[in-house]
Amino acid sequence: MAGTRNREYRKPAARIASRTVALACLLAGASLAADSTPNPLTVHASATEVRLQWFERKPVMVERALPNGEFQMLGIAPEGEFTDPVLDRHQTYIYRATSVLEPRTSSSVTVGPPPAGFNTAALNPVQMGNFQNFGQFPSMILDRNGDPMLAYVWVNPSGNLNLNSSDTSIYFVSWNRSASSFNPPVKVAVTGDISAWSVFFDDAYPLALARDESNNTLGIAYRSYSANGGTAYVNIAMSSDEGQTWTSQVVASVPETTDYSSIDLALSGGAVYLMYYEGSNGPAELVTGTETTAAGAWSSQHSPQVSGYPGVVNQYSIAVDSNGVPAVAFTRVPTGQSGPYPTYFWRPIANTLVEVLTDNGYGYNSYSNVNPYAVRLIFSGVEPLILYGGARTANPNQNQYEWLAYSPTGADGTWTVTNVPANGGATNGDFIAAPFGIAIGSLGQIAVVSTAGGGPGLGCGNKSDTNLATTTNLPTWSICDLGGANGPVITSTQPVVRYGVDDALFVAFTEPDAGEALPQSLQLWAQYSNGRCSYSLASNAQTIGPAAATGAFVLNAGSGCSWVDSSQASWLTITSAESGSGTATVTFSAAANTSGPRVGTLTVAGIAYTVTQNGNGTPVAFFSAASLGFAGQTGTMPLTVSNTSQANLVLETATPSGSAFSISQISCTNGASSLPSIVPPAGACTFSISYAAPPSGTPTGSIVFNDSAPLSNLTSTASGSSFTQSIPLSASGASTPPPTASVSVSETIRTADTPTAAAIPPLNAQETITVVDMPVVAAIPPLTTIGAPLAYFSAGSLGFGGQSGTLPLTVSNLGKLSLSLVSATPSGSAFGIVQTVCTGGASALPAALPPGGACIFTVSYAASSGPAAGAIQFTDNAPLSNLTDTAGGGQFTQSIALNSTGSGTAPPNAPTTVSVSVNEAVRTTDSEFVIIPATNPACDVTQSATVSVADVRTILNQALGISPATADLSGDGVVNVLDTQFVSNAVLGKGCWGH
Repeated sequence: MAGTRNREYRKPAARIASRTVALACLLAGASLAADSTPNPLTVHASATEVRLQWFERKPVMVERALPNGEFQMLGIAPEGEFTDPVLDRHQTYIYRATSVLEPRTSSSVTVGPPPAGFNTAALNPVQMGNFQNFGQFPSMILDRNGDPMLAYVWVNPSGNLNLNSSDTSIYFVSWNRSASSFNPPVKVAVTGDISAWSVFFDDAYPLALARDESNNTLGIAYRSYSANGGTAYVNIAMSSDEGQTWTSQVVASVPETTDYSSIDLALSGGAVYLMYYEGSNGPAELVTGTETTAAGAWSSQHSPQVSGYPGVVNQYSIAVDSNGVPAVAFTRVPTGQSGPYPTYFWRPIANTLVEVLTDNGYGYNSYSNVNPYAVRLIFSGVEPLILYGGARTANPNQNQYEWLAYSPTGADGTWTVTNVPANGGATNGDFIAAPFGIAIGSLGQIAVVSTAGGGPGLGCGNKSDTNLATTTNLPTWSICDLGGANGPVITSTQPVVRYGVDDALFVAFTEPDAGEALPQSLQLWAQYSNGRCSYSLASNAQTIGPAAATGAFVLNAGSGCSWVDSSQASWLTITSAESGSGTATVTFSAAANTSGPRVGTLTVAGIAYTVTQNGNGTPVAFFSAASLGFAGQTGTMPLTVSNTSQANLVLETATPSGSAFSISQISCTNGASSLPSIVPPAGACTFSISYAAPPSGTPTGSIVFNDSAPLSNLTSTASGSSFTQSIPLSASGASTPPPTASVSVSETIRTADTPTAAAIPPLNAQETITVVDMPVVAAIPPLTTIGAPLAYFSAGSLGFGGQSGTLPLTVSNLGKLSLSLVSATPSGSAFGIVQTVCTGGASALPAALPPGGACIFTVSYAASSGPAAGAIQFTDNAPLSNLTDTAGGGQFTQSIALNSTGSGTAPPNAPTTVSVSVNEAVRTTDSEFVIIPATNPACDVTQSATVSVADVRTILNQALGISPATADLSGDGVVNVLDTQFVSNAVLGKGCWGH
């Protein structure tokens, strides 16, 4: 997972042999672009990622912004392809790609789900009059991203004045995340006049849209008529390309005088379950088949007969449970249409029938023109719920026309029936009309949408004909007009509802009137979170050390609330799941930091988590004086301890000795006034050292500092896991200044100091680069700009002067890559290594030293009867060293001579002169390393003191021959695609390197 979680772009070819081909392709692409118009930026967006593509191999800078927000750079795609993980599936994002070759050429795309609130799914192009039959009978499903797909009826699309509706058609429309808009509607079939007499409700719903989640097959079941009349059909249209194209076939046909009415459909596991109603008295037919076989091979099954109830109400509903098992809810008609109308739950495979509820003979007492006995069946897992429309008591009030029946199993005797007060305090004359809709969320919360046909309801707002009733705790309901009290005034009818991912709530409805707040159209209303899914972090940030590390933090989320996570920093990788639901622990890894402090962001559920990584791992304590002298006068003198490294310095204690000396005040840049104190990079603490002159004498003393700095401009002595330095104090005399050091490094390099081709020296030329970074420990020089491990030994040999004892030997990594110390092996029985202390806490080998890290070896000698000689042989991965390097077996060895007499020798090339001879000035025998001149730090090709897209553009122009080739960062003799990778990595904060 570590290689796939972060943003990606296709890397250039890694080997020299293929770079010529890569550059040739790039040049060919540039030539093509000059002769033709480049392809526009294309995008493919899903709920989990966004893939962007410029035309082939054209480098682009990619940025992202929230609506009305500022763009932030995501990265540079050298080959024009870029993938970004979606941070929040319910958030809209704007992406911008800018050509680094032609900065004025850019393109933006907006991606995301339907915005919260009202959205026009399909617009009536005519927009005239009231109750135009556009967008009728909406049926809604959700695609695999959780976005809406809709089917609907458009009556008389030709708009002929004689109202001939023979061209009435069914259309399909779906949301397109890649465009952040609905796709253009697709005509599925011409049906003939299947419209209703009322836009508010219909007792013969003519279509149903379904999706098979197992294979993403879509189906629309619908009724139609022959062009010349005379024949009625039940049909099914199928699509395997998410609704772009449809193939229809006839399922059943009868003379039009018999006719068909209500249609319903379910798809599951490759199976088709289609319900239709034949004639005026039924029966209701269930047709079963497979999605890959012809409808003529499907089987048909009558709804069960019940004695005394010969007919079936032509409003029924079919659904499948979480196991893919179908069930049907329907109401039967008593003989003579007199008496109670019972509603049943039927499982056709087992052929079991259970009575759920009855209208008690009062169904037709429904207020005004309500259509009684309509039902909608859904499942919560395997638990069925049935929404029922109609009165169940004598003289019902306005809120007693909708009922909810639910059961844990669907078995007889397990059903509970409760009232749904769907339109709140509806005024006299209102009624609740079918069709209506019901949906259930991931935690069992329920949403019901209904049409208040006689006028707006009064629950929450009074502006819409559609009411939304929700509950999380039956039988308590919350009722509101769609859009709430501040919603638009609309005539919304025929609503359907769905819960989506994270319980996003979608309601689709018909807006039949022109001239209102919403256009005459099919509308979608979206609401996210739904008041349930909330997210928070137990903590929002943490700080880690410079070494490679792991970390974790806790996301708090409601049960069933899904989330995705991503890293916004190349050096941070999320190692736990990239998505999930509910409360979770997010784990991550951080790469070793070889430069200054840096801050990266991880995002989960749209919440940012900040990781601060301290700089390059070795603290350096710089003391402003080597000793303090008070010239015989009582008073105070300042002593400043500065952190001149890229890592935090911990000052633990400062202890004066001598009764005449004391510390009267401590003042640190981080605000601390006492120790211990953590001093950040470039921070400091100033100590006021006091001297009180005694009556006589010239006292002396010292201040001993205990801290985390193995490197200092004074002598650092290891003490446990800490280090100590001492400042002598004297009542007489003057203070002495601190030690300083400068470093001269001779490198075999190709430079680009002067931006002309003629000024570039030959490959074997020597250039002396003087680096005076800061005062540091004289024995351990500062980092070089060499892109390889560089082992620097603090002595050429060790001599013990004939005395038993110990001597320190420090091995420092002065290169830009990690140094792996594999072993240190002493020879000669009188010599040994009694202690090893390394940056990062290692106390034994092997140990990995980051750039600037070091290991201090305490080498011992036990005197014997005569002089002794020996050596310590080091094995590591350092092809560069201030000692003689011997290559072997993919590793390198260096040797330090040991002798019992004498005083030892200083390190070669003291203080630090390292001669680097590398084949082609770029590579060793094992792998490629890059040497970057100090006069052109961190890929700053334009010498502007910062690395930016301008540097990428400059080096690309050189690679394409547009300008003189002066910035050969890789040292392979040409400026090519490899050099662009160096600068791209630097822009992204990965350092100036490539391979």
